[in-house]
Amino acid sequence: MKIRDIGEIEREPESTKSLKSIEEYQSEPLSVLFVPFGGHIKGRDSDGEAFHEDTDIVLQPGDSRPITYYHGFGADDPTKMQDKPAIIGRLVYTHKDEQGHWGDAFLDSDEEYAKRIMKAIAEGRDVKASSGAVSHLVRYAEGGLIDDWAVGEVALFDTNEWRRPANELAIVQKKSISEVEVDEPQDADSTGEVEPVSEQKAEIEPVLEVALTTKNNKHEEFNMETENKEVEQVEKIVPEIDYEKLAKALKDVYPAEVKGAPAHLKMGLGEKDELKAFTHFVKTGQENSVMASMKASNDTDMNITTNVDGQYLVPTGFYQQVITRKDEMALAGKLGVTEIPGIGTTVDVPYDNEADGEFVHTTEAAEFDDDAPATGKKSLTFKKYSKIIRISHELLRDEDARLLSFLSNWVGRGMAKTHNDLLITEVETYGTSLKTFASATAVAVGELEAMMFQSDMVSYLEGGSPAWVMSGPSYAKIASLTGDARSYVATPQGTGVQAPGILGYPVNFTNKADTIAASKKSVFFGDWSSVGVRNGAGLQMIRDPYTRARYGQIELVFLFDAVYGVLNAEAIGYGVHPSA
Repeated sequence: MKIRDIGEIEREPESTKSLKSIEEYQSEPLSVLFVPFGGHIKGRDSDGEAFHEDTDIVLQPGDSRPITYYHGFGADDPTKMQDKPAIIGRLVYTHKDEQGHWGDAFLDSDEEYAKRIMKAIAEGRDVKASSGAVSHLVRYAEGGLIDDWAVGEVALFDTNEWRRPANELAIVQKKSISEVEVDEPQDADSTGEVEPVSEQKAEIEPVLEVALTTKNNKHEEFNMETENKEVEQVEKIVPEIDYEKLAKALKDVYPAEVKGAPAHLKMGLGEKDELKAFTHFVKTGQENSVMASMKASNDTDMNITTNVDGQYLVPTGFYQQVITRKDEMALAGKLGVTEIPGIGTTVDVPYDNEADGEFVHTTEAAEFDDDAPATGKKSLTFKKYSKIIRISHELLRDEDARLLSFLSNWVGRGMAKTHNDLLITEVETYGTSLKTFASATAVAVGELEAMMFQSDMVSYLEGGSPAWVMSGPSYAKIASLTGDARSYVATPQGTGVQAPGILGYPVNFTNKADTIAASKKSVFFGDWSSVGVRNGAGLQMIRDPYTRARYGQIELVFLFDAVYGVLNAEAIGYGVHPSA
């Protein structure tokens, strides 16, 4: 099937009708181009594929197929699916021309979805078609051309911003005047004589209608309000056209061998299809249905309630690659920083601000101790962080896996550095000063014990997530401190590598922590679960092909929301060096 991908779906019950015989359908037939040649994106559809004049659809004139509404997907929710697809009519295959394969659609006037289609047609709104094939009978040629497409059903649907076909050329329209005249010839009482329609004109008429309406992708039909409407009135507004020249011109615009786009639903319900769509968008800038489903819904500037135009949520698979790279370097997960849920830009997190809270010994008949906890509030307000990466066209030509690996590694490392900086800055600003070291250029033996066993800190050494954080150079100086032997780190034996640790607690490294120097906070320690972090909806991306075009590059702007907050200052802190 070929409509634009709509992402993950959830089934919901929908009303359904059974397939009827042609004689049971009372509606006026619609003319449907259900397998168009070529496509609306440089001769291709949004999937980069194409039907051509030799595509075998396994139909002969007179064969019929059931008609569904939007291939059984929910009518008004892109995440849902009809429990049983509603059969809203039957399509009878009629002919093939330069545009593609046509059929007459007979709709069930008792079916709600069919009424929806008929109402849209009557109101002049856009209605599209999409063919569904028997999947194991589909065969592709090179360049995305489809050689075999065994049509099993045809879907009709009124369109909106997300309910679109893969190929915008798959039109649905009232039967043309020439077709009506052939099917229902006028009798002697007609209001005027009708000029016979030549075979060539009848064949090119649907092509003309599309050619005249391609610009706005909407077919407008003459409104035949009554059977007695004079044909001369219609003929007066039809321009003189050289049909032979028009047919030749259309063949030049839509040649059969052009790599075009079929109108069918490609079920992009998994990570693989999202990644394929994402890499296709990064390379070409062409938005297919999967990317459309990930696009921000509001065409406005960024603010706290809306998203930026052109902004996309990156697919889950790529996001997981980025997070994997980030977590290899980021401290928050290793240290057990508390994840804070919530909705909105700001979340207020209450915390205990009481110094004691012990129970009081109460003698017989004495009044109980009246106590209540003192609480504080930490407001965690999202901030936006962004980064631009410039990619050459040479890299864009690389294979998908290598391009994704490069991007995920680059973006993941950048996110990790950003998160580490936010975490350390928050503890520097709102944590407790556990120790002022004696020297501006060193940490002395015994000073780390003073930090760890500070009067309030000792209460958090059990049951939480206590750990040290410092830079590599700072750890090197501390590890080399000696008395009669090494004071904090055992002397290595042989060639074995020891995991870094001090006084029984692990050491984590980040260059965002200052190295030992005057006035610097070089060593951090405490229960890191007393720090909270909020992460936004995910990583988002904007593709800019213009700014660096003269250098053969595109720019990808990545952004995400995050905020850190110290929730219990006495449980986390640092050691600071004097100014001299």
